[in-house]
Amino acid sequence: MKQIFFTIFFLIFTIIFSQKKDTINKTNIHFTPTKVEYQKVELKNEVLENYIKKLSTKNEAKQSIWDTLIPLLIGAFLTLGTQIYFENKKNKKDNDNQILESKSELEKLTYLLRHNYNELAMHKVHKHYWYAQYQYEENLETPNLNDVNKFYNYHIESGNKAIIIENVIAENFSNFTKEISKIQHLTKQNTEVNNLYVKFMSHTPKKPQDIMSLNRSELYELARKEEDKLKKEYQEYIKILNDIKNIV
Repeated sequence: MKQIFFTIFFLIFTIIFSQKKDTINKTNIHFTPTKVEYQKVELKNEVLENYIKKLSTKNEAKQSIWDTLIPLLIGAFLTLGTQIYFENKKNKKDNDNQILESKSELEKLTYLLRHNYNELAMHKVHKHYWYAQYQYEENLETPNLNDVNKFYNYHIESGNKAIIIENVIAENFSNFTKEISKIQHLTKQNTEVNNLYVKFMSHTPKKPQDIMSLNRSELYELARKEEDKLKKEYQEYIKILNDIKNIV
């Protein structure tokens, strides 16, 4: 509003104080008995005309610039918006595929670890079983030295196999944690996972007991029961792994 009043005031001021630059073109008046001619007066205000011309030129320049810029800006924003939309859609699809792959890998690792722990229980119990057989054979009045050596070697071999399986378990568990980390990176972090890791590492299964019996024929049955008990102890590991897998 102030700008409008200022413009009107400026125009009036210009007209009043610029009269000395006005030129007046006059046409002589001729009187005749039958015809009356009037004097024609034309005012030319150079300052006012220049000002109006300047405003018109400025408006035309401004209008022409925005007429060019606005379509360009609209096109740029549409292009950028479309690109961002499809890029985000592609990234989401890639993330979903990676999550599915990691979850599939977790299923496989959980199955392998279950099998590894069952095998570990078997070798640990067999270590005690073969040692019991070795003792019985060695304490006989006439021991069979071949059987003595065989049972003792089985005892050592079972212990070595248990160590190998423990290393396999460590490797599979490491791969399990890597896949969990991938999923956590692509999705919302779940702090409960760390608590379950602590629970997993702190779990200490009971060690298999020595297999002893007055009756040698009972050794196999005692070993089988001890193996079932140890497998049950190791299942706690698998339960924790399933809990971790289910919350990511």
